[in-house]
Amino acid sequence: MQSVADFPWKYAHCADSTQVSAGPCVLHTITVNRLDTGACVVTVYDNPAVAGNVIAIIDLSATTVVDLVCATLIYDIKCATGLYLDFSGAVTADLTVTYN
Repeated sequence: MQSVADFPWKYAHCADSTQVSAGPCVLHTITVNRLDTGACVVTVYDNPAVAGNVIAIIDLSATTVVDLVCATLIYDIKCATGLYLDFSGAVTADLTVTYN
């Protein structure tokens, strides 16, 4: 078993639009912990703000709630300038992002 010091991933708990990393990083996973009913779309940017290259658009609307709650989406991609999650819609989601 690896010690805590050897484990490579940092994490960010996100429930609203937020900058996850201000500089280059590797996006490992996004885990959907909880969703309210309704619609929420999370746009993931390779940028420290709402701009730049879009990595993913995750639709967390009511029709996908059952399929995505407690799902972990694996990306393992390099973000050249930063990492930002932009939440839109009237409903909140609870996500955990792992990155380094």
